[in-house]
Order: sequence, then structure tokens, then C-alpha cells
Amino acid sequence: MSVVSSTPAFSVNVAQQFANEFYALHGRAEPLPSYQDQNFVIVGKSGRKYVLKIANAAENRAVLEAQNQLMEYVSEAHEGLFPYVLESLNGTKIEKIEASDGQVYLARMLTYLDGTPMGEVKRHSRELMFDLGQKLGILNRSLQNFDHPALHRDFEWDLANGLNVIREKADSIDDKGFRELVKSFGDNFESRTAPLLPALRKSTIYNDANEYNILLGGGEDIFSENQSVTGFIDLGDVMFGLTVGDLAIAIAYAVLDKPQPLSVAAEIVKGYHSAFPLTKEEISALSDLVAMRMCMSACVTAEQRKGQPDNDYLVISQRPIRNTLPKWLEVHPRFAESVFRHACGLAPFAVSSQTENWLRERTSSFAQILPVESPLALDLSIESPLLHGDVDENTEPKLTRRITELLEKADAMVGIGQYDEARYIYTSPAFQTGTGPTDETRTVHLGIDLFAEPGTSIHAPLDGVVAACSDNGSPQDYGPVIILEHEMDNGESFYTLFGHLSRESLENIKVGQKIKKGEAFAEIGSADVNGGWTPHLHFQVMVDLLELACDFPGVAQPSQRDVWLSLCPDPNLILGIPEDVFPERAPTKAETLSARRERLGGNLSIAYRSPV
Repeated sequence: MSVVSSTPAFSVNVAQQFANEFYALHGRAEPLPSYQDQNFVIVGKSGRKYVLKIANAAENRAVLEAQNQLMEYVSEAHEGLFPYVLESLNGTKIEKIEASDGQVYLARMLTYLDGTPMGEVKRHSRELMFDLGQKLGILNRSLQNFDHPALHRDFEWDLANGLNVIREKADSIDDKGFRELVKSFGDNFESRTAPLLPALRKSTIYNDANEYNILLGGGEDIFSENQSVTGFIDLGDVMFGLTVGDLAIAIAYAVLDKPQPLSVAAEIVKGYHSAFPLTKEEISALSDLVAMRMCMSACVTAEQRKGQPDNDYLVISQRPIRNTLPKWLEVHPRFAESVFRHACGLAPFAVSSQTENWLRERTSSFAQILPVESPLALDLSIESPLLHGDVDENTEPKLTRRITELLEKADAMVGIGQYDEARYIYTSPAFQTGTGPTDETRTVHLGIDLFAEPGTSIHAPLDGVVAACSDNGSPQDYGPVIILEHEMDNGESFYTLFGHLSRESLENIKVGQKIKKGEAFAEIGSADVNGGWTPHLHFQVMVDLLELACDFPGVAQPSQRDVWLSLCPDPNLILGIPEDVFPERAPTKAETLSARRERLGGNLSIAYRSPV
């Protein structure tokens, strides 16, 4: 018996009669959405509400009994997180209801949880996403000691079974491009994430934290109204499976149609980890498990839609999934992992600290990339007097003229463009992360710029191998760029990027070519070939190329600043420019707030939710 063909279809009148006869509930019944069961809200004469759940005829009674026990178990410690089941007048928590064709269905009456489904609330604040993660973490922590034999089942919605779902059902997806995207992801999941699954924790999980099963409420002002999770409904998919699956599923639905899905996911991870710490293996697998849930939903829904073409509930999340999955898969899984590690309070890239230490121990031994005698640190930040509010004034040759005059006045040979500097000069569409007026622009500089004359020779600071080379000719891109790979004593590699070169620099360079320490292998390019910039070398260090090769960004978005700085350590560990060349470091937010508390009385505090 298929799930589709065994879906109950009782009328409102029958539901009302059943509630009256078996539970002495006199009131009206109103249908609720479901994709394989049938649900009604029963509104009693007093106004109190209950939920009548009529299970699919294919449902196993033992599974329903397990669900009932789980709700009771959770409610003992966290009342209100789940509904609980009422006893009928017969003293049982599962009753039978017969259809006109003689088919018998199992039915239960549950308490009604107040709240608005998250899918019906437009505003999803960071506080809400943190609370969602935290509540799921609390739930998963409480379920560590709950088990039932019926929950160890072969279930279609088991994330660990996702590959089989893709292989069996992906061809039901009508859109060819999206179908191929799902299949391609399945191949990647098999090679990079499936091997991690045996190391992941398993336990009883809720397994269906989608946006219409999460109820919101709380708060009376515009900031907090409906920005807290008040409960979870519909335990039809509960099973014994991957513990981190609950988190992955919640993220998969919470990020739908969000302009910055990874940032939303990070807040959920942060909340979850605060209540129930993730393992490093779970963090590694999480990004692909999120994508797997989206793919499974697309595949299962496409197949079910053939049998129920008029069931709108089946497709309620499919358009957002088709919009969001491609955007999610654009993010490299190792970068997503680093964002999640950072959300958990861990070093974003574990290899970064050992790379930094290795470089720091050898700074004095590296060959000089180009002469940096008499350097002058330039201020190219948003508040720099070198820059104008009119972006046209910050382009070549106008900016070049101002930089040249400043260097001549200071009698400096080389201008130094600073690392980790927020800049206003990146104006091409390539630096935008979205089309909305409030979407972030990539502004945080990840390298050090060495401003010098075109044709200035560039030398390798240490032995390396050419990992990538290209002529990136778009405006404000790198122009000619070369990336070298360097091996450390422990066998790990890091990379150095040399951008804004001359075209001649690429003539005798090929991938795999060995470059010796001190060897002149490139030269600074002129503005007509280097992406339209004032002539300079953009020098950057990366601990992981993320398979981006010469498309590796030199500028990052501010919201991911810490992660990108972990991925791209300070290039001055190689350049060795004296610290007194650079301006004094600005205080951190924590240092500023500490100084305020020391100097300002409490009566002068300003009511920011998060102080600037």
C-alpha cells in the first residue's frame, strides 16, 4: 500500500462526530494541512482547541505508540515543547476510525500548541535563528536517553538514506537543469560526505523541523513579537537516525529564500552548539546534509506530486528550494564548515594557526618579494583622506596621481596597502553579494598591496610550485595573476597569490612549474592590463584554495571577516615589514566597551540592543 493511495479523506462532519463520541469534545472541526495524514483542529465550545490526527493507513501502530511515549518523555522536562496525547473515553491513546469503504485508520487527539508557523512569519531575526538552534539542541540533548524499537526503521526521510532517494526519484523532477544539479550533488555527497556518516552520532530525532512545524510566539514589541520558538508539531517523521540531522533539516528550511543563507545557518548552529555541542565530524558533514535534505524534498515531492497533482501542501517549499539550493551549493563545503566552526567558538580553519606559526618562525629567512626600503603605509579605508565620496574620483588615473604625490612627499619608494582594511573602492558588480540596497558588498582587504612602478620585478619569497595562473581581465579584477603552492615541514601546503601583474609575466609560466626562492618570476603590470588599478602587487596568503584557483577573492564581506582572515593569514608574516610602518591598531569592540564602562556612568548608557 503506497503512502499516497492510503491517505485518509474524512469529512469535517465525521471528524466532529468522532471527537464527540470518543473524547466528549463538542465543537467544530477545521481542516489542517498535511501531505500523507489528515489533521483537524477541534474547537470546543469554550474556545479551547485540540488537534485530531488521523494517520495514514500505511502507518505502523508501534510508531504511533513511540511518538506518544516520546511526547510524554520530552514534556516531563520541557513542557510545551511538544503537544501531548489525550486518553479517549475508552482509556486509550490510539483509537480507530473506519471510512465508508471499510478502511480502518488510527487516530489520536492531541493538545493544541498556540503559536504561528514560522513559514507564516516574514521577519526572522538573528535572535529567532539562535533560539531555534538552541531549542533543537535542548530537544536533541533530552532525547539522548530515549529509544523505542519502532523508531529503528527503514524510512524514506532518513538523511543517511539520501543517496538512494536521489538515485531512485531524481528523474521525477521536471526541470532538467535542477534535476542535473541534484544528481551532481549526489555524486559529490557520495565521495566527500558519505564516508563521514559512520562517525556521526545517532539517537532518536524529531526529523521534521520544517518552517510549518515550528511554532513562534512571545514578545509584545516589534523587535521580539513572534521571534521565539514556542513549540514543535507533527512527529510523523520521528526516527532513530543521525543526531545532527535535526539541525541540518531545520537549517534547510530556515535558509529558504534568504539573501545570505550561510549567515542564517551560522546563527542556528551557534544556538544549537550552546545547548548541545556538536562534534567536529558533525560540523564537517553539516553543509552537505543541509543540501541533502533540500534534494530529498525535491525528489520525494516530485514523485508524490504525480499521484496528488492538486495537493498544494506538497509543493509549498519547492519553489524556495529551487531558488536556494543552487546558492547553497555555490559555497564550498570547507568554507561552510569554517563558518560553522566559528559559530561554535572554534578556529574557523584549524590549519591556520600552524601555518601562521610556521611562517612567523621563518619571517627573517624569506627572500624579498620586491624592494620595500622606505615604505609608507597608505590609508585606503572608508574614512581615508585619499578617497572621495564620488567613486569616479577613486579610479585610475585620479587615485594614482594622489598616491604618487603622497609617496613623493614622504620620499617613500613603496606604498603599502594594508591587510584587513575595510575599503570603499570596490564598486564593480563582482563585489556585490546581492541585488538589494542593503545587501553586503565585499570590502575587507585580504592581502597587502605593494605600490610600485610597472615593470618592477617580483621574486618568490620561498620555494614553490605554480598552482594556478590566469589573466582575469574584468574591470577591478586581478588582471594577470599567479598562485604558488608551498609545502611546510609537516607536509601541509599553503598558497601565495600575486595579482595585478604584467601580461608578460604569464608568457613563461605554467601550472606545475617549480619556482625557486628569490627567483624573479613576474613583474608589476600597468593599469591598462591589471584590472584598471593603480600599479601595484596584491600579495595574499591562503591556507586553503577551496578549489577556486585564480578566482580566489582578494576582498571579503564584513559579516564573514573573521573566517576569511583565518583562511588568509597576514601576508606580513612573509613580507616582514616593520610594525612601526603601520598605524596603531584600532581598539576592538570589546576593548571600546570596557573603556566606556570605566569612564562613563551608568546614567549615560545608551539603549542599543547591541552597542556600536
